[in-house]
Amino acid sequence: MMSPVITPTDVTVELPCSTIITSIGYNVVSLPGVPFCHRTNRIPEKYSRVLDDGNPVKGLYTSGWARRGSDGVMATTITDSANTASTILEDLHQDLRTVTDGDVHQILQERDVKFVSFEDWKKLDMIEQEKGKTHGKIREKIADYDEMLSKIK
Repeated sequence: MMSPVITPTDVTVELPCSTIITSIGYNVVSLPGVPFCHRTNRIPEKYSRVLDDGNPVKGLYTSGWARRGSDGVMATTITDSANTASTILEDLHQDLRTVTDGDVHQILQERDVKFVSFEDWKKLDMIEQEKGKTHGKIREKIADYDEMLSKIK
């Protein structure tokens, strides 16, 4: 069996986004504009909310080694990420009390963003489980994005 090999290229891709999550390597590096403590090699935080001079930075969160330091195993990081996601959802709930799923769907459609609703995901989950049974597995993931969308729409 061959191991995958990463080969650098000269190709650069820029994608417009409002959220960025980086999780690469063993060393935490500071990012421009994000508070960072070089002494502890961590981003200052409380309940995953990034702190600047002790005050939460609205919409900025940290998780994993950038939050805790370089310790733990994969399961620790997964649990930490789940806690960070809970904090984000808590903040969204407080900030967006009047926004409904329908509002979000409308905004995504207006911006021509392809998305998968929870109902669509449940359909895909069933399809992948059925596909897996034919191969003696729990599920068979559909990795191709266009194929996935064609199965649920």
